[in-house]
Amino acid sequence: MEIAEPLQTKSIVEQILSTRRISRQDQQRLMHLFSQNSLSSSDKVTIDRVYEALSQGLLRVID
Repeated sequence: MEIAEPLQTKSIVEQILSTRRISRQDQQRLMHLFSQNSLSSSDKVTIDRVYEALSQGLLRVID
């Protein structure tokens, strides 16, 4: 079972939230990380911030 690096997850989310843009690749990467049972609860909360922003229309999806 692969364990995601907390800093990797945090840096991806910080970049997405700071630019207010998410690429399809970023989206797939986060979905993959989130589907793994090896994420810590804090990583899951961090990733969930992106999905909350998406559902609120605060992020722009780019290709």
